[in-house]
Amino acid sequence: MVLPNYRPALRKVAWHDAGMHKWLCALVIAGCGGHAPRAAGPGGGGEGGEPFAAARFVPANPTYVVAAATVRDGQRAFHDLLDDLGMVGGFTAAEAERELPQILGVDPLSEGAMTNIGVDVGGGMAMFSEDVTPTFVVHMTAPEAFTAFLDQQRQKGLATVSQVVDGVELNTSKLGGGVAIGWALDHDWLFVHFGEKGMGPEWFEHSHKAARAAWHGVWDWAKAHGGKAAVVGFARAKDLVASTLGRVQGGIACVKQLEVIDRVGFSFDVDGSKVGARLTFDLGAAAPAFASHLLPPPPGWQGVAAKAPLQAQWNLDVNAMTAWLEPCMRVATSDPDPFANVKQLGLRSARAIVLAVDPSDKSGAGAVAMDLSSGAFLQGYVDKASHFANDKTFGPYRGHHVSIPFVAKLDYVFDDKLAIAAMGDGVMDRIAAGASGGTPPMFSVSVVPDGMPKDAWVWLLDQIDAPSPKQLVDRFSAWAELHATAALDGSSLVVEVAGVHR
Repeated sequence: MVLPNYRPALRKVAWHDAGMHKWLCALVIAGCGGHAPRAAGPGGGGEGGEPFAAARFVPANPTYVVAAATVRDGQRAFHDLLDDLGMVGGFTAAEAERELPQILGVDPLSEGAMTNIGVDVGGGMAMFSEDVTPTFVVHMTAPEAFTAFLDQQRQKGLATVSQVVDGVELNTSKLGGGVAIGWALDHDWLFVHFGEKGMGPEWFEHSHKAARAAWHGVWDWAKAHGGKAAVVGFARAKDLVASTLGRVQGGIACVKQLEVIDRVGFSFDVDGSKVGARLTFDLGAAAPAFASHLLPPPPGWQGVAAKAPLQAQWNLDVNAMTAWLEPCMRVATSDPDPFANVKQLGLRSARAIVLAVDPSDKSGAGAVAMDLSSGAFLQGYVDKASHFANDKTFGPYRGHHVSIPFVAKLDYVFDDKLAIAAMGDGVMDRIAAGASGGTPPMFSVSVVPDGMPKDAWVWLLDQIDAPSPKQLVDRFSAWAELHATAALDGSSLVVEVAGVHR
């Protein structure tokens, strides 16, 4: 959501002048999720009709579009999204629900609160922009309730400027901090726009006289990639990036780098038992070059990783990635070499598998594997282990077996191009066995909470300095499995996140 960026502005105005703004913000936040794509066609937005009805108000040349079917399911999706993201960010949906009414003046996740101001909680919603600032369109079941609410706010001192645009009353009010909000109620559709102070009526004119023909091809592409997802959308990557960075010093160089991404599609789905999100980057003719920078893991890696409680891998050549990103990094920092620390490690790829952990004697089973541009950083560690090493061959690799009394046993392979280390009987042999299959993913992370006891997870997270390990383990224990993957699919890079609740 773009809306949280306006929190400083919202807090600068008193409630008697900002109550209306907060209710509108709550309304559009409640519509930012979605589920079960059913909505009515022209003149209605209720369940059982044309999918994504609110999308018909998208103007001819949008930079991005998001459409959902119902506010009701949007509330559920937003709640679950808060909880799922909170697992990583260290907050809960309940905490957000307590704070949102303080910011917005109403609970946006409450059906009753939305219904009281006339929102059709079974109706459609769309969010879009012709640059960066968003316009929201939400279906209303009781427009007169919203009109009555407006009258109440004006009696309390709400200051607005009104004009008639395309036969509809358009209201504008200042939020503070150079931000303004505009809204219009046309029969049973509410239009809300956030923009700069002094903004004109063009945002409403372009939406109210929408012309879908100019963007329906991208929309159809996004829906095809989203399948039956609850929320579907797309962004014209080049236009959106240009709108954001084009006027920033050094931004033009970054824009040129990102021009290879023609369009981005996204979808989100929550049904109570599982959650799924997908981002699709259309790389077009650049896809083969992207594939050429993917480094395959050891031949048996994927087979071992598939059965691991925890696995993570990054297979995109770090040197190629940092070189490509450098113009964009220079927009954010004045550091002459923003990737110096990464280069010092000499890593081109990195992968890890955890099969078992025993906190009582600090032992376990698992493996790490890295492609290297230089082995200098790791050489010191290898030299120490070599005093206890015996030569051993693992499939195509010449390596060593190390047995350090009272400390550990491990197998490793090391040279200037590759480093592999494994603990556990036969783990290295399994990793080295077989033949690599197909194009590897750019990255992949999988977590199966039941794969290890809770105390093992807490100990492991504590070793990597994760915040509040016990609390984090308690939260992800509510999941049967969690996965995140980015992989090439034809000319597209597809990023997927999926999870299944217990």
